[in-house]
Amino acid sequence: MNVIDKTPFRSATGQIETLGRLQGSLKYGLSWYDRVMAQDVVARALSKQLSSQYVLIQNPVLPGTDDISLPLVLVGPNGVLLINVLHEKGVYRAREEEWGTISSERFVPARINHVRRTQTFGKVLEVYLERQGYKGSVTVEPVLMAADPGLHIDSTRPAVRVVMSDALERFAVSLTQARVSLTPETVQSIVRIISGEKEEEHQPEASPERAAKDSFDFAFEEETEAEPQPAPQTPAPADPEPAPPPKPASVKPRRPAASPKTAKPKKLFGLSTRQVILLAALLLFWLCGMAAFGFYIYSNLL
Repeated sequence: MNVIDKTPFRSATGQIETLGRLQGSLKYGLSWYDRVMAQDVVARALSKQLSSQYVLIQNPVLPGTDDISLPLVLVGPNGVLLINVLHEKGVYRAREEEWGTISSERFVPARINHVRRTQTFGKVLEVYLERQGYKGSVTVEPVLMAADPGLHIDSTRPAVRVVMSDALERFAVSLTQARVSLTPETVQSIVRIISGEKEEEHQPEASPERAAKDSFDFAFEEETEAEPQPAPQTPAPADPEPAPPPKPASVKPRRPAASPKTAKPKKLFGLSTRQVILLAALLLFWLCGMAAFGFYIYSNLL
């Protein structure tokens, strides 16, 4: 299995250094590093079972969306799978679209509904591929996967496919035995689209102008119709005498709408202004603590 790693803040050696871990935690949440480590466990397990016909894309950001980041995308002869890997421990229940724990024999919804989150990731990817020209030909299967043996999921008709950590090998074998639905050329084309590589052979159904205007979000709002294009002007029949050039209209041209993409502020070491302020506050707090500790030691020596 080939792996395309798009994980941010990862060094050339494949490691996430202390600074990168801090940056990732500030940008994506405190559990970001644990999620990435859980993804690495799943990637290694799948690599042992799947051939080079399969490609695993880790933490890709969909091109043209700027901020839509997916966990794991597995593309192979039997289709496209969106894999949301969990790093949590404990006992959880996945019942249809619900996700939570059991407390005193009563179902308690969790703060983050990973079932619906996995559904959303899969729907986002499927809509994105449809807009790239694969409407009706590619279906994305969402998979909720446990990487830690300490996580047990009691599933009752879950809305997504649930795979436990001890079933990773059986899951990979089932993929190799599934019906082939994608050609090798289609697999490589989808991989290039998701990973952001230039696509030369495949032409999307939508025009480039409309593709540039379309945006993605997790609410899946309906697309707005493309702006009508002016009809091509046919040249006027030749006259014996050339007609004088038309005078420019006196109407003041409309000011174009502001672009939704504004210039991003400069960042220090990849950190935003808010993150820099937070780091400075933590550093100041640490310096004050060290100063107080030094004064305490000095006063005792006297």
